[in-house]
Amino acid sequence: MSRENMFEANKREEWVTPEIEEGLNQVAKGGEITCSQATEFARNQKIPLKNMKYLMDLFKIKLSSCQLGCF
Repeated sequence: MSRENMFEANKREEWVTPEIEEGLNQVAKGGEITCSQATEFARNQKIPLKNMKYLMDLFKIKLSSCQLGCF
């Protein structure tokens, strides 16, 4: 795996429904989502927070306003 694609999801996992994709894309206007929006989306959709990175990589969504100051 090269450095360029190390954060890309290789394939779509079975649990990712079209509803999840549509909902996340609605929240992530312009391909960007805040940390608090991602957390709220995960809670509302009952998605473990550890899976949000996978979703963001899969749909090429960038994280902004990280509450930890990491991004």
